Amino acid sequence: MSSDSSGKKPLGKILLEQKVVTPEKLENLLKSQKASGERLGTIADRELPEKHVGILKALSIQHGVPAINLDEVVIPLKLLEMVPLEIARKHRVLPIFQKEDHLFLVMADPQNHNVVDEIEFVTGKKVFRYVTIEGELKKIIDQCYSLYDEGVKFFRGKNVNDEKYRKIVSSLGGEPEIQKESAPKGAGTSGKIQSTLTGAEAFQQEAIEKPYAPPPTEDLLLEDADFVEPLDYIPIDVESETPKLKVLVVDDEEDILNLISKVLRENGYMVLTATNGREALTIIKREMVDLIILDAMLPEIHGFDICKKIKGSQKYGNIPVIMISAIYRGWRFARDLKESYGVDEFIEKPFKIKDLLRSVETMLKRKSTFGMSSIEEMSYEAQKQLEESAKAYQKGDFNKAIEHLKAAIKIDPLSQKLHYNLALVYGKAGMIYYAISELETVLELDPTMFQAMKNLAVLYQEAGFKNKSIEMWERAMSVCEDEEAKKKIKEHLLTLL
Repeated sequence: MSSDSSGKKPLGKILLEQKVVTPEKLENLLKSQKASGERLGTIADRELPEKHVGILKALSIQHGVPAINLDEVVIPLKLLEMVPLEIARKHRVLPIFQKEDHLFLVMADPQNHNVVDEIEFVTGKKVFRYVTIEGELKKIIDQCYSLYDEGVKFFRGKNVNDEKYRKIVSSLGGEPEIQKESAPKGAGTSGKIQSTLTGAEAFQQEAIEKPYAPPPTEDLLLEDADFVEPLDYIPIDVESETPKLKVLVVDDEEDILNLISKVLRENGYMVLTATNGREALTIIKREMVDLIILDAMLPEIHGFDICKKIKGSQKYGNIPVIMISAIYRGWRFARDLKESYGVDEFIEKPFKIKDLLRSVETMLKRKSTFGMSSIEEMSYEAQKQLEESAKAYQKGDFNKAIEHLKAAIKIDPLSQKLHYNLALVYGKAGMIYYAISELETVLELDPTMFQAMKNLAVLYQEAGFKNKSIEMWERAMSVCEDEEAKKKIKEHLLTLL
């Protein structure tokens, strides 16, 4: 049994290595697979139910992602609104948890990148992939969507008793109302919850089976937060002569970018340009622009995500955003953009230059009075919050440190230093998924930051995402300038591979 075309080791070989099956039993299972056309894991689980956990571990090893035991989970069924039933059935995928901008998706085939890309695009969330046994997943998909249609709030795995159910929901700040009689196996429970079930706390650890990966050496482990250097803020000279109004134009189509820039310059504006989302965020952080003209579909980071980051910020939230798009059309979409992402104006491509200029003038007139001194004050306030976080961290008060860092990020969400420190505090506090999310944000803002890559690789591995960890170690090694550190990363990679 050699590896398949995707490079994965055959499940049968892993089941043998893990002593889940004997060679004779595997031969019988393979015969059944050939006759039925089902996946080997489904057949093995049906014929060897006592080996359920062992089969999940084997799938985890095969795919390099954690496996989920659906008998042990509670799923908030509101999440099903993110994935239509026909998509869930066709691709065997089921959303099981949500944590801010991340969606945790259990899949029969975690290598199905197309459906993940589609779900990420539609929901605007990053997907964490988990694997489970296809036969079990197929049944539970139908159960979950049926329960949701009946108005039931949660799916409850057959091994989740009342006490465990209370514990899981209470960890999220909810107050479940549980019937005195135990729920039937596999049934849902319509508890009354005061808050939405989101967050990494929802991950019932007993339900997760991780692929084994040797831990990194001590000098590659997650490091302490670094609060020493001040934030990088450029002082603003409020006494200087009033400059031209500064407009940032972001579009990956060169002809459109040049046309808009030329027209704006001819009308007296100072123009900055970017051709992708990451470059745009760098300019916004470096330059205090007066208005942004933003294409919806951009490489690396979509225009929607850029707008959401800007409008959720105290420091940048006053900057008007005009979004342009050739793909999305109609007044309903324009309304949704304004409500969901804070877009100030939406213009469909192709557009008339005079209409764009009119929108630019209107937006700049509407722009709220927001003096440069106020911006500078916010920069100092963010620095103050960082310093208070450092004091709390040194005292071992992680909650207080997190509180101050989140307040600083509310002011300036484009500071990778703030996100980096928050990630490391989360990591030290054991809040792994929160730490991962922050480090991913750091690399969106600065894709060359070695320390962020190294720490993200450590956390991916700790969370059971072996393949993601390998990819991040390789990326870290490619930018590492220290030969000794590079050598140690290479040695660790060899143990993972």
